[in-house]
Amino acid sequence: MNELITVVNGKPVVTSKQVADHFGKQHRQILDIVRRVSGKMHDFARANFCASSYKSEQNKDLECFEMTRDGFSLVAMGLTGERALEWKIKYIEAFNAMEQELASGSTKFGSVMDALNEACKLMDDDKQKASAFGSGLSEWKKVRKEHMERVDKLHHDVQLLLNFK
Repeated sequence: MNELITVVNGKPVVTSKQVADHFGKQHRQILDIVRRVSGKMHDFARANFCASSYKSEQNKDLECFEMTRDGFSLVAMGLTGERALEWKIKYIEAFNAMEQELASGSTKFGSVMDALNEACKLMDDDKQKASAFGSGLSEWKKVRKEHMERVDKLHHDVQLLLNFK
C-alpha cells in the first residue's frame, strides 16, 4: 500500500490492477468499466487511460490501464460499499498529495524527475536510432541494459521521495 500513486510522464496515475485489488473487485470488472468508457468517450479515454501491463504471480504479462485522477474518479464512482468508500478517500488524498508535491517543484523531487525524464529521453533516442538503422540494433543491444537500469533506479528514487502510505 506504500505506492498508491505513481508518476508517469509527469502525471500522477494509478493502475486498474491496484484499484481492483484495493476495492476488492475482480480486475476484469475494472477493465470492463474502462473499456465501456473508452468505447463511448474516446477523447476522455485517450486523455485519462493508458494501456499498460503488469506481471502476474505466474510471471505472465497481463493487461491493465494506468488512470489519471479523472479516469480513476470516473471508474470509482460506480464502485460501492464501505471498503470502496474507504479506498476512494485514500486515493483522493494520495492524488492531492502527489499533485501538491509536483506543483511545489520541490528541488529534491524535481531534480530526480528531471534526471528520470532525461534518462527516458536518451533511452528513446537510442531506441529510435536502433530501429532506424539495422546496424544500430547491435548498438542498442549494448546500451539497452544501461538505460533500463538507470530508468529503473530513478523510478525507484522517485517512489522513495513520495512517501505514500
